[in-house]
Amino acid sequence: MAYKNGYAVGAFNVNNMEITQGIIQAVAEEKAPLILQISRGAREYASNSYLMAIINVAVKENPTSQSQPTSTTAITSKPANNSSMTALPPL
Repeated sequence: MAYKNGYAVGAFNVNNMEITQGIIQAVAEEKAPLILQISRGAREYASNSYLMAIINVAVKENPTSQSQPTSTTAITSKPANNSSMTALPPL
């Protein structure tokens, strides 16, 4: 969809509430989709449960105009690669 419509989907590492809020505010203003990631370093800095809670609240407080998300949400406690992520569809 991004390629077809000529835009990129930003992927942002988050490790605290303030960074997450800033990213969410910016993409909401732009009505842009995004990917929130939790890096290995962030998981060493803060526990997965805290980081996942921050992302889950961001998703809950920023619902889409559609009743069902168009993007996959995947938050894992044991990621296959170096990050856990959740994707928010366009607002």
